[in-house]
Amino acid sequence: GGTTTYSSCYASFNGGASFSEVAMGISARWSSVTYGDNKFVAVSGLNSGATTSSVAAYSLDGRNWTQTALSTAGKWTV
Repeated sequence: GGTTTYSSCYASFNGGASFSEVAMGISARWSSVTYGDNKFVAVSGLNSGATTSSVAAYSLDGRNWTQTALSTAGKWTV
């Protein structure tokens, strides 16, 4: 089997009453996401069949995501 990648996430914009799918526009095998200092950060632990990844993304509002690269590939979690 291949590695499944995703280009969307689910977010709530009404205090958790409901969740909507949000297109991130970045395809990766996302391993975790966190929020702090007014920013969402998502990291990919694996990507495109590789054992490690340097793919990450951030968002200020949970809707608009910007891809960035980590300095070192790894099995990242946040």
